Amino acid sequence: MAEAMRLGRVLFGVGLRETARLIDEGAARLRRFAEQREGALAGGSTAGLTAPAVDEPAFDPGTRLATELERLEARAGAARLIHLDVGPLANFGQLLGIQDAASEIDGAQVGIERFSNRRAQLAVQVDDTIDLLRELELRTDLEFTVRARDRDDLVLDLG
Repeated sequence: MAEAMRLGRVLFGVGLRETARLIDEGAARLRRFAEQREGALAGGSTAGLTAPAVDEPAFDPGTRLATELERLEARAGAARLIHLDVGPLANFGQLLGIQDAASEIDGAQVGIERFSNRRAQLAVQVDDTIDLLRELELRTDLEFTVRARDRDDLVLDLG
């Protein structure tokens, strides 16, 4: 579960283009192998199957995933994912206002995870130097009261 959370945080930060590139790369390798296999079977033998070239290591999903995670985490730099819980919200429009305000933060990526019982949970990825609470206070006319706060979680009540 921890590895899945780590993957989600990295992919959230890198974006869909990088994820799509990784999927396409794996699919291309599978297609090449399938073509080799079909050619070998058509010839009546598996002798036509060749090992990957030196510059193209064998595709091992587990090792490949760990390597990509390390590379993507290094590329993400000092970004961090903050789980923001805020409410009670008067209406859905207030949630959209908070989402818009968080999206205006330089380099931020925001996703709404849940909205129920007038409370919302958002995932906000920002640079490690950003004070999310301060930035939200600057960008909205809402008054926040901090109920709980640590490095990766922020629980705000609207007053």
